[in-house]
Formats: sequence, C-alpha cells, structure tokens
Amino acid sequence: MSKPEPYIETKAVMNFIDMCGWIDEKYNINQRDYAKHFGFNWPASLVELTNIPLERAKILYGTKPADMSLDELAAVKLVEDARKKWAEEHPYRDFWHFQMAKVMPHNFSNDTYSSINIPYQLSVCEEDWQREIAQLWVDEFGEYADENGNIKLWVSW
Repeated sequence: MSKPEPYIETKAVMNFIDMCGWIDEKYNINQRDYAKHFGFNWPASLVELTNIPLERAKILYGTKPADMSLDELAAVKLVEDARKKWAEEHPYRDFWHFQMAKVMPHNFSNDTYSSINIPYQLSVCEEDWQREIAQLWVDEFGEYADENGNIKLWVSW
C-alpha cells in the first residue's frame, strides 16, 4: 500500500446561506423572525402614540428613567405596554433554530460541508409555520436532492 496523498474531489454543493436568502427574498419572509417578533419600532410607536417628536423619541429609547420628565415616563410606559402586547401577538419563530435543533447533523457549523435532508425536514415539523417554510424548501430545492432526499451543503456565515 502506498502512502495516501491529498487529491481533489469535486462534488456539487449548494450554499446554505444563499438558499436561506433565496427563500426569504422570493417569498418576502424572514426565516429568522417569521412572526416579526422583533418588528416593533419603539421610537416610531412613541411618536404615534404620543405627541413626542421623533428626534426626542430616538433619544428616549436609550435614556434612563431618572433623566425623563413625568410626561415622558408616562409615554414610555404606554409604548412599553404596546411592545409587550406586540410580543405576545408575534411569538418568536426562528426557522434556523428549528433546523439546528431538529434537522441538521451534529457537525453543522461555520465553514464546513454538511448536508440537509429535505423530506426529513418536512417530516419533523411540529407547527404549521414550520411546515409552511419547510414546504418552500421542498418546492425550491427538492429537485437538487439525491435519491435519499439529501443535498450537500457549503455552510459559511
């Protein structure tokens, strides 16, 4: 037997981050924040719910309560209540976290080759929003899967 030496092996791979971006752009969604949990605009809401100008609202966003007037404190409380209501109505839904927990192999990390099994991803969904996005993955990338449903990936973020 001769000593093994490096050789070049070529495989067709897909860029995982590009795949995520394609789904997001084509379907106008954000897989990392599917329910828009982080979509609440605090300064704009302060302007909308009170008579505080936008420039002051932007300053108040990071201001300590001791540095606010009583009217500003009341306005901030109003907006914080609205933000909490928003958060309740828009739960945190991150498809990437679902993929990491339920779909991806243990070796899935930055700057690595990995794989994703497209039919398996759809089969382990527990909630409707997960199924909606997983079905988009099937529709968009299922044609690239091998006979077992796997797609080889390059992962780099």
